[in-house]
Amino acid sequence: MRDALIYYGTMQLFALMSVRYLGADASVYPFELPQDEESLSLSDLIIADTFEGGNFGFEHFKGKSFSGIWSRRWFMFWRTTKRSMKVAQVSPEHIRLIPFIAIATRIKLLMRALHNRAFGALLSTFRLGHLHE
Repeated sequence: MRDALIYYGTMQLFALMSVRYLGADASVYPFELPQDEESLSLSDLIIADTFEGGNFGFEHFKGKSFSGIWSRRWFMFWRTTKRSMKVAQVSPEHIRLIPFIAIATRIKLLMRALHNRAFGALLSTFRLGHLHE
């Protein structure tokens, strides 16, 4: 129930943003839209972040060069973390975990790549002729 209430407030903020900036009709939403100063400010934050992200965030890579894959990944991690903290007020229970999820995902992908490489090396040690001897 607590999670439902958390996401209900977030839905209200996105609905408020859509009414204020996209011209949506408030009557299509099955809940009241908040009109307090904090909610209005957060809806401003949502639309500003949406426009700043531009092209699904790829605009931030335009014209950038990286010395390697790890410097690119660090840039992505740092940018995601910084952006997440900026909009954390919108849904703090969800957003505060994003940096940890990013680190866990990177470790899982790295382990999977190491596992696949090791398994491939193990298979390459066997020759098909040895299987029939």
